[in-house]
Amino acid sequence: MGDSDKGNTISSNGYGVSFLVNTEIGNPVIGNTIFDNPNGSIGQYSNIQKLASPTLFSAYVNSTNDSLIINHSGISETSSENFLVDIFSNSSSPAIPQGENIIKSKLSITSDDLSTKTLAIPYTGSSNVFISTTFTDDRLVTSEF
Repeated sequence: MGDSDKGNTISSNGYGVSFLVNTEIGNPVIGNTIFDNPNGSIGQYSNIQKLASPTLFSAYVNSTNDSLIINHSGISETSSENFLVDIFSNSSSPAIPQGENIIKSKLSITSDDLSTKTLAIPYTGSSNVFISTTFTDDRLVTSEF
């Protein structure tokens, strides 16, 4: 869903994105802004194999104000060698994590990169934002925020 240059805006729904049919794999949610959905942003995985989302421990702009550093937990998915990461900023800390503004979409990382549990990307935006991420694996299954 939304694997285009511009993506989709998914907002003001009960659930932002729901998978209600049995597809198991191949439903990436990439390049979309997903926010203001009171029941969750990417949810209702009752009929799809879910990718566990890493826990975001911290995100901060470095001291030279030119990079965003993101520290996260590992991911339990071990069969994938490559991941695509979407990184978002949010104007406030939503009760349920969502992705209001895309900072970087389709950042390609390997399982080795993921094992370091730190991502660093060029960034010159505001340091007063709340960061969220999604990860999409080789099966084209996307994690929740």
